[in-house]
Amino acid sequence: AGMMRAGYQQLGFQIQDFTAQLAAGASAMQVIAMQGGQTFSALGMIGEGAQKSGAQITGMAGKAVAFARFMSGPW
Repeated sequence: AGMMRAGYQQLGFQIQDFTAQLAAGASAMQVIAMQGGQTFSALGMIGEGAQKSGAQITGMAGKAVAFARFMSGPW
């Protein structure tokens, strides 16, 4: 539960950074390049936390978390 909570907190920070950078005039592609890795990491933390606590994330959210876990993998 703690990892999941931390993941949601990190995701909130990334959304805040994303909107602030767009408001400052950065292009969407620049912002995605800067925040993408950290966003995938936060989603991976949410997925890991859900898996450890036995929670089920289904539908599109579950697919997004699975993709994020893959993207934040061992590379």
